[in-house]
Amino acid sequence: MTSTADPREKASRLRQLLETGELPDDLMSVAKTLVAHLVRPARVALLGPRGAGKTSLLNLILKNAAMPVLDGVSIVELVYGAQPRFRVESVSGQTSPADGLVAQANLKEGTFRVVQEMPLPALRERRFAEIDLPTNPAKREAVLSWVAGCSDVVIWCSQDLDDEELAIWSVMPDKLKDHSFLALTKSDQLYMKGELGKRTERFEQQFSDEFLGLYPVATKQAFSAVQGSEIRDVALWKTSGAKPLLEALDRLVETGKTADLDYADMLLARSARRSRDHAGGTQPNAARAKNAPAPTSAAPGARPAAAGAPEPSRPVGPMDRRDTVETALSILQTCADDISAGCDDSGRPSALAVLDQSMQAAQAMATLLMDTGSDDPILNVLRDDIVECEQMFLLLQLEGTDSAACDAATALLQVKKDLAEVACG
Repeated sequence: MTSTADPREKASRLRQLLETGELPDDLMSVAKTLVAHLVRPARVALLGPRGAGKTSLLNLILKNAAMPVLDGVSIVELVYGAQPRFRVESVSGQTSPADGLVAQANLKEGTFRVVQEMPLPALRERRFAEIDLPTNPAKREAVLSWVAGCSDVVIWCSQDLDDEELAIWSVMPDKLKDHSFLALTKSDQLYMKGELGKRTERFEQQFSDEFLGLYPVATKQAFSAVQGSEIRDVALWKTSGAKPLLEALDRLVETGKTADLDYADMLLARSARRSRDHAGGTQPNAARAKNAPAPTSAAPGARPAAAGAPEPSRPVGPMDRRDTVETALSILQTCADDISAGCDDSGRPSALAVLDQSMQAAQAMATLLMDTGSDDPILNVLRDDIVECEQMFLLLQLEGTDSAACDAATALLQVKKDLAEVACG
C-alpha cells in the first residue's frame, strides 16, 4: 500500500476520531502516536566525538552555513520558523526565548539545549540536531536518552569508530540503529594517508550490523561542488561522497513518511470496518467461523454449481480445512518457540522480538489461508481475521512498546483459540 494523501489531512481525520471517541481503546495510543508522526518534520540527529565534522556535514546537508557554533551545549537544534528566533533550555527545563540568531553570549551556565528557528525551506520537512556528547557519564546518559526518544534518523560522524565510540553507540535502541548511518568524515584526509580502504573494510567486517550503511564523505570537496543552494559540479558532488549519503537519507525519510501514511490508511480502514461490523451486528472471530455455512460441494474448496448445471470437474486442492488449520497452529507454535528462544537471562522477551515474530506469524498464516481453501467460508472468516491482525501488528510495531507487544501476544492467543475451535468442530 502506498498513500499519496497529505499527511496533515490524514492526521486531521485521525484527530477527529480521537476527539469523538470513535476509535476502540486498543487503537487510541497508536492513533495519538501516529498523529504526532504525521504532523511533525522528520528528526535527524548527528552524533560523534568533538572535531568529527558534525557541523560541516550538517551545513552540507542544508547547503547552507546555518548551524551555529556554540561551546558547552550538548544539543543544538535547527528547526523551521518564519523568522530567526531561538530559545535556550537549561538542565532543569526552563526556557528563554529571544528573536534573532543565537550567539555564545546568549548562553548561561547549565545550558542543555538550544533550538534555533530559521526560515530555510529544507527545514520544513526535517529538523536537525547536532549532539555534543559530554564526558560526564551522568550528563552523557541524559543526552543519549534525549537522542533515543527524540530522533527518527541518526548519523554518527567519525574518522575511526573506536571502542569508546562503539560503547557509547551500543546503548542506542535497536529500532534507532535500524535508522542510522555511519559517516566516515574527512575521507579525503584518510585517503591521502592510505587509511580509507582499511577503515571501510574494518566497518564491513565489524560494524555492519550496527548501521544501515557506511558513507565516506569529504565535506570540503563536497562544498566545492555547491554554489548557493545548487549543485554546480555533479561529478565532484558524487565523488565527494555527499551524493550517496544524502540520497540514502532522503530514501530513509521518505520510507518512514510513506509507512506512516500507510499505517494511517490501515487504521482508518480498520476503524471504518469496525463501525460497519458494529452497525450490521457482525459476529466476532470464532463465532462467525463456527456459524459460517458449510461448503455445498463434497470436495473442500470446490465452488457450488449453479442451479440446474452439472457440477464442474475440479481437482481437490492440496490441503483440506483440517490440514490448513493444523499448519496454521504449527506456525503459531513456531512463533512461540522463537520468542522463547530469544528471551533474556530473566526469561523475558523483548517487545521488538515479540512484535517481529507476531508479524511474521500473521504474514505466514495469511499467505497460507490465501493459497488454500479459497472457497471454504470458514477458512475465509479466519483469513479475514488474520489479515486484520496483520494490519494491527503493523500499527503496534510503530508503537514498539511493552504494551504493544502484550496486545500482539493477546491477539495471537485469540487466533490460536479460534483455530483450535475450528479444528475441534
